[in-house]
Amino acid sequence: MKAPDHIIVGSGINALVCAAMLGGKGAKVLVLERNDRIGGCMRTEEITAPGFIHDVMATTFVLFITSPAFAALGGDLARHGLEFCHTGTPTGVLRPDGSHAVLKTDRAANVAALNAIM
Repeated sequence: MKAPDHIIVGSGINALVCAAMLGGKGAKVLVLERNDRIGGCMRTEEITAPGFIHDVMATTFVLFITSPAFAALGGDLARHGLEFCHTGTPTGVLRPDGSHAVLKTDRAANVAALNAIM
């Protein structure tokens, strides 16, 4: 095997996006992961009952699908079988002070909502 151009330690979403972007430009990339699976917090698992799968940490998917990275990689991911089923308002969060933030699939709306609570 030829030595990689880049070595990425960890296989969370940001590492995988980095590897995909570098690989798409022709670089040889080696991703190293200490756990038994890749993906960091973005994964699907049977966590409650056999055959019933959950998107673990699914709140992070909305951040990915509204990102410039997904805009660049979405077509390739779809060709490999990735498909998202979601609503226009897929997640929200309650804050310790009782306020909340609702994230949408609209990047500009998310930026405005997060700026409003900062």
